[in-house]
Amino acid sequence: MGYTSAYQPTSQDIAQIKLLKTQFDSITTGNMKDKRDFYAQLKTLQEQFSGYEQLNYYLSELGLYLVTQVNDEKVKVKSVSKIGKQDFFNQWSG
Repeated sequence: MGYTSAYQPTSQDIAQIKLLKTQFDSITTGNMKDKRDFYAQLKTLQEQFSGYEQLNYYLSELGLYLVTQVNDEKVKVKSVSKIGKQDFFNQWSG
């Protein structure tokens, strides 16, 4: 969901994106399923409104923000799981 157009965001666009990110955070409150669902909806909207540069910029920025959070959480969960498995094996193999 990368943004590739030549649209140059204004300072107002950047401020609006920041506000929308804050609103997404308050709506999802760390719920990764909600973040994935919003990301899927943003992707669909981006495909439907591909001719609107400013809107596509917003959708792309917000989508990237959400998918980055989901991917970061996946890495954390996998790491915790791996450590838990290793601790379990160490407990029973010693």
